[in-house]
Amino acid sequence: MFSNKYVTVLLILIFSLQLSAQKKMNLYFKDGTIKTGYVEFKKDEVKFRTQQKKGKKEKFDYALLDSAAVPVNPRAKRQRAPKTVYFLPEGEKGKKISVFDLVSTGSVNLYKKTVLAGYQGYWINTGGGGVGGSNVFMGGPPAKKVTIYALKRTNETNATILGGKDTSIVGLKLVNSFKKHSEEYFSDCPDLVDKIKNGERGFKESDIRKIVAHYNSKCKG
Repeated sequence: MFSNKYVTVLLILIFSLQLSAQKKMNLYFKDGTIKTGYVEFKKDEVKFRTQQKKGKKEKFDYALLDSAAVPVNPRAKRQRAPKTVYFLPEGEKGKKISVFDLVSTGSVNLYKKTVLAGYQGYWINTGGGGVGGSNVFMGGPPAKKVTIYALKRTNETNATILGGKDTSIVGLKLVNSFKKHSEEYFSDCPDLVDKIKNGERGFKESDIRKIVAHYNSKCKG
Protein backbone atom coordinates (compact mmCIF):
# COMPACT_ATOMS: atom_id res chain seq x y z
CA MET A 1 0.00 0.00 0.00
CA PHE A 2 1.11 3.58 -0.64
CA SER A 3 1.65 5.77 2.38
CA ASN A 4 -0.05 9.12 2.67
CA LYS A 5 3.28 10.86 2.94
CA TYR A 6 4.24 12.55 -0.28
CA VAL A 7 7.32 14.66 -0.85
CA THR A 8 7.08 16.87 -3.91
CA VAL A 9 10.18 18.14 -5.60
CA LEU A 10 10.92 20.32 -8.58
CA LEU A 11 13.74 19.22 -10.82
CA ILE A 12 15.27 21.63 -13.27
CA LEU A 13 17.04 19.71 -16.01
CA ILE A 14 19.18 21.92 -18.21
CA PHE A 15 21.17 20.38 -21.02
CA SER A 16 21.94 21.29 -24.60
CA LEU A 17 19.76 20.00 -27.41
CA GLN A 18 22.74 20.04 -29.68
CA LEU A 19 23.84 16.57 -28.55
CA SER A 20 22.85 15.21 -31.90
CA ALA A 21 24.16 13.34 -34.92
CA GLN A 22 27.50 14.09 -36.48
CA LYS A 23 27.73 17.28 -38.51
CA LYS A 24 30.47 18.29 -40.90
CA MET A 25 31.95 21.54 -39.63
CA ASN A 26 35.10 23.61 -39.44
CA LEU A 27 36.39 23.86 -35.87
CA TYR A 28 38.13 27.16 -35.12
CA PHE A 29 40.48 26.95 -32.14
CA LYS A 30 41.56 29.91 -30.02
CA ASP A 31 45.19 29.36 -31.05
CA GLY A 32 44.30 29.83 -34.74
CA THR A 33 44.18 26.12 -35.65
CA ILE A 34 41.38 24.99 -37.98
CA LYS A 35 40.19 21.38 -38.28
CA THR A 36 37.53 20.16 -40.73
CA GLY A 37 35.59 17.00 -40.01
CA TYR A 38 32.51 15.52 -38.38
CA VAL A 39 31.63 16.73 -34.91
CA GLU A 40 29.23 15.94 -32.09
CA PHE A 41 28.52 18.48 -29.35
CA LYS A 42 28.52 16.93 -25.90
CA LYS A 43 28.10 18.46 -22.45
CA ASP A 44 31.48 20.20 -22.28
CA GLU A 45 33.45 18.86 -25.24
CA VAL A 46 33.36 18.20 -28.96
CA LYS A 47 33.89 14.72 -30.38
CA PHE A 48 35.70 14.98 -33.71
CA ARG A 49 36.45 12.62 -36.62
CA THR A 50 38.00 13.42 -39.98
CA GLN A 51 35.66 10.90 -41.63
CA GLN A 52 32.02 10.28 -40.78
CA LYS A 53 31.69 7.35 -38.35
CA LYS A 54 35.20 6.22 -39.26
CA GLY A 55 38.73 6.90 -38.19
CA LYS A 56 40.17 7.96 -34.87
CA LYS A 57 37.89 9.94 -32.57
CA GLU A 58 39.35 13.00 -30.88
CA LYS A 59 37.90 15.03 -28.01
CA PHE A 60 38.34 18.78 -27.64
CA ASP A 61 37.27 20.73 -24.57
CA TYR A 62 35.01 23.71 -25.28
CA ALA A 63 37.58 25.94 -23.56
CA LEU A 64 39.96 25.38 -26.50
CA LEU A 65 37.44 26.44 -29.15
CA ASP A 66 36.30 29.80 -30.45
CA SER A 67 33.60 28.75 -32.93
CA ALA A 68 32.46 26.12 -35.41
CA ALA A 69 30.93 26.62 -38.84
CA VAL A 70 29.40 24.51 -41.58
CA PRO A 71 31.76 24.58 -44.60
CA VAL A 72 30.63 26.69 -47.55
CA ASN A 73 29.52 24.66 -50.57
CA PRO A 74 31.36 26.22 -53.54
CA ARG A 75 28.92 24.58 -55.98
CA ALA A 76 25.83 26.16 -54.47
CA LYS A 77 24.14 28.69 -56.75
CA ARG A 78 23.04 30.84 -53.81
CA GLN A 79 25.81 31.41 -51.32
CA ARG A 80 24.60 31.99 -47.77
CA ALA A 81 26.51 32.86 -44.64
CA PRO A 82 27.69 29.58 -43.10
CA LYS A 83 25.85 28.30 -40.03
CA THR A 84 28.16 29.24 -37.14
CA VAL A 85 28.04 28.50 -33.41
CA TYR A 86 30.15 30.06 -30.67
CA PHE A 87 31.65 28.58 -27.51
CA LEU A 88 31.09 31.17 -24.79
CA PRO A 89 31.77 31.05 -21.05
CA GLU A 90 28.73 32.11 -19.00
CA GLY A 91 28.32 34.23 -15.89
CA GLU A 92 30.76 36.26 -13.82
CA LYS A 93 33.15 33.36 -13.17
CA GLY A 94 32.78 31.81 -16.63
CA LYS A 95 33.19 28.24 -15.38
CA LYS A 96 30.47 26.89 -17.68
CA ILE A 97 30.96 27.06 -21.44
CA SER A 98 27.94 26.62 -23.71
CA VAL A 99 27.31 26.45 -27.45
CA PHE A 100 25.42 29.54 -28.68
CA ASP A 101 23.93 30.72 -31.97
CA LEU A 102 24.48 34.37 -32.90
CA VAL A 103 21.17 36.25 -33.17
CA SER A 104 22.27 39.85 -33.78
CA THR A 105 25.38 42.02 -33.63
CA GLY A 106 26.07 45.52 -32.37
CA SER A 107 27.56 47.22 -29.34
CA VAL A 108 25.92 44.28 -27.56
CA ASN A 109 25.82 40.95 -29.37
CA LEU A 110 22.81 38.73 -28.72
CA TYR A 111 23.19 34.93 -28.64
CA LYS A 112 20.80 32.06 -27.94
CA LYS A 113 20.81 28.40 -27.01
CA THR A 114 18.00 25.86 -26.72
CA VAL A 115 17.69 23.69 -23.63
CA LEU A 116 15.26 21.33 -21.96
CA ALA A 117 13.90 22.61 -18.68
CA GLY A 118 11.13 22.25 -16.16
CA TYR A 119 10.82 18.49 -15.67
CA GLN A 120 8.92 17.87 -12.46
CA GLY A 121 7.77 14.91 -10.42
CA TYR A 122 7.47 13.58 -6.88
CA TRP A 123 8.72 10.85 -4.56
CA ILE A 124 6.42 8.21 -3.07
CA ASN A 125 7.29 5.95 -0.15
CA THR A 126 5.94 2.48 -1.01
CA GLY A 127 6.62 0.73 2.28
CA GLY A 128 4.18 2.45 4.62
CA GLY A 129 7.08 3.83 6.60
CA GLY A 130 8.38 0.35 7.47
CA VAL A 131 11.93 -0.92 7.39
CA GLY A 132 11.43 -2.45 3.95
CA GLY A 133 9.94 0.68 2.49
CA SER A 134 11.44 2.31 -0.57
CA ASN A 135 11.15 5.67 -2.25
CA VAL A 136 10.06 5.71 -5.90
CA PHE A 137 10.25 8.77 -8.12
CA MET A 138 7.12 9.34 -10.18
CA GLY A 139 7.79 11.37 -13.29
CA GLY A 140 5.69 14.41 -14.06
CA PRO A 141 5.07 16.29 -17.32
CA PRO A 142 7.91 16.05 -19.86
CA ALA A 143 10.45 18.84 -20.12
CA LYS A 144 9.88 21.60 -22.65
CA LYS A 145 12.22 23.28 -25.10
CA VAL A 146 13.26 26.68 -23.81
CA THR A 147 15.31 29.33 -25.60
CA ILE A 148 17.84 31.11 -23.40
CA TYR A 149 19.36 34.38 -24.57
CA ALA A 150 22.79 35.70 -23.64
CA LEU A 151 24.43 39.09 -24.15
CA LYS A 152 28.07 39.96 -24.69
CA ARG A 153 29.87 43.19 -25.45
CA THR A 154 33.02 43.10 -27.55
CA ASN A 155 35.21 43.90 -24.54
CA GLU A 156 33.56 41.23 -22.36
CA THR A 157 34.98 37.75 -21.99
CA ASN A 158 31.88 36.04 -20.62
CA ALA A 159 28.29 35.98 -21.83
CA THR A 160 25.59 37.34 -19.52
CA ILE A 161 22.21 35.67 -19.12
CA LEU A 162 19.91 38.29 -17.64
CA GLY A 163 18.12 36.95 -14.61
CA GLY A 164 20.53 34.07 -14.31
CA LYS A 165 22.93 35.54 -11.75
CA ASP A 166 20.95 34.52 -8.69
CA THR A 167 18.24 32.39 -10.20
CA SER A 168 17.17 30.02 -7.47
CA ILE A 169 14.41 27.73 -6.29
CA VAL A 170 12.28 29.18 -3.52
CA GLY A 171 9.66 26.68 -2.40
CA LEU A 172 8.49 25.39 -5.74
CA LYS A 173 8.96 28.63 -7.66
CA LEU A 174 11.88 29.55 -9.90
CA VAL A 175 12.90 33.08 -8.95
CA ASN A 176 14.24 35.12 -11.86
CA SER A 177 15.66 38.62 -11.39
CA PHE A 178 15.45 39.83 -14.99
CA LYS A 179 14.53 43.43 -14.19
CA LYS A 180 17.25 43.84 -11.59
CA HIS A 181 19.98 42.39 -13.77
CA SER A 182 18.91 44.17 -16.96
CA GLU A 183 18.97 47.49 -15.10
CA GLU A 184 22.55 46.72 -14.06
CA TYR A 185 23.67 45.55 -17.50
CA PHE A 186 22.16 48.51 -19.37
CA SER A 187 22.96 51.08 -16.65
CA ASP A 188 24.72 53.30 -19.22
CA CYS A 189 21.37 53.84 -20.96
CA PRO A 190 18.94 55.43 -18.43
CA ASP A 191 16.12 55.72 -20.98
CA LEU A 192 16.16 51.96 -21.61
CA VAL A 193 16.44 51.19 -17.90
CA ASP A 194 13.31 53.25 -17.22
CA LYS A 195 11.36 51.42 -19.91
CA ILE A 196 12.32 48.03 -18.46
CA LYS A 197 11.70 49.12 -14.86
CA ASN A 198 8.24 50.44 -15.75
CA GLY A 199 7.36 47.31 -17.70
CA GLU A 200 6.57 49.24 -20.87
CA ARG A 201 5.15 47.30 -23.77
CA GLY A 202 7.96 45.80 -25.82
CA PHE A 203 10.49 45.99 -22.98
CA LYS A 204 9.72 42.89 -20.92
CA GLU A 205 11.80 39.73 -20.55
CA SER A 206 10.12 38.12 -23.57
CA ASP A 207 11.17 41.13 -25.67
CA ILE A 208 14.92 40.67 -25.24
CA ARG A 209 15.53 40.96 -29.00
CA LYS A 210 13.78 44.35 -29.09
CA ILE A 211 15.58 45.47 -25.94
CA VAL A 212 19.00 44.71 -27.44
CA ALA A 213 18.02 46.31 -30.76
CA HIS A 214 16.91 49.45 -28.90
CA TYR A 215 20.20 49.59 -27.00
CA ASN A 216 22.32 49.13 -30.13
CA SER A 217 20.43 51.78 -32.12
CA LYS A 218 19.46 54.37 -29.48
CA CYS A 219 22.09 54.10 -26.78
CA LYS A 220 25.30 53.16 -28.55
CA GLY A 221 24.57 54.09 -32.16
